[in-house]
Parts: sequence; C-alpha cells; structure tokens
Amino acid sequence: MASRGNRTEPKRPIPRLYLVTPAVAEPAAVQAMLGAAVRSGDVAAVLLRLAAADERTLINRATALAPLGWISLMGFVLIASLALGGVLLWTRLRASTVEYGATWGCGYLAPNARMQYTSSSFAGGASSRDWVRRSEATVAKRRGM
Repeated sequence: MASRGNRTEPKRPIPRLYLVTPAVAEPAAVQAMLGAAVRSGDVAAVLLRLAAADERTLINRATALAPLGWISLMGFVLIASLALGGVLLWTRLRASTVEYGATWGCGYLAPNARMQYTSSSFAGGASSRDWVRRSEATVAKRRGM
C-alpha cells in the first residue's frame, strides 16, 4: 500500500501588526513611543494620523516621524549608475569591430528554398506516431517486457 506522506496541518503565518497612531499634533511626543512599538514586534504597516493643520505643517510632521530623503538619494544613485553603465557599454561597442562570416557557421552555406528550416521540419520527429511507438518499445525493453 502506498504511503500517504506527512499529513500535518499547514502552518499559519505569524500575524503581523498594523499600528494606528492617535491624531499627532507634536511628532516629538509620539516618536519614542512609535519607535518602541515598531521594535517590539513584526509591524506590517503604520497608519500615521495627523492633527488638522495647513499642508506644510502636515508635511513637516510626517517627515519628522518618517524621514524619506534617502529614497530620493537612492533613486539618484540608481539613475547615475545606469547612465554610467550605458556610457561604458556605448564606448566598448563603439571601439569594437563587426566581423562578418557564414550565416550559421556550420552546415551547408548556400541553402535554397527547398532546404530551409520550417516548423514542420523541427516538429516532424516529435509529432510522428513512429516516434511514440519507438519510445514505448524502448520503455518496454528497459522493463524487460
């Protein structure tokens, strides 16, 4: 009788926290508490609620709690490195010479229309019934039938 293997229940993923802050008017008061909460467990997201104010004040409060200036820096580094790589590739390709040779480098060099590769010439061996019979015969021979 065949073995059914290990029938244990799949493990459920460990729950992650979703933090919601109270309406923040002063970021310095919440910063230490928020840092401790993030360090204490696996936090998936933080919803930062800000007290009503003008747009510039809201932006300043958010950046005080979550400074994201490094994202712009990393974007600049990525663009600069891609540009440098493009310039290096362009200079190497410009300095190289193009060599011309035979079409495939092997086989007959002057095929006519009758000798061209077609989809049926590639699939011919795999689609014929003779190939299936030969495969079955090979398997039977290996099994000693």
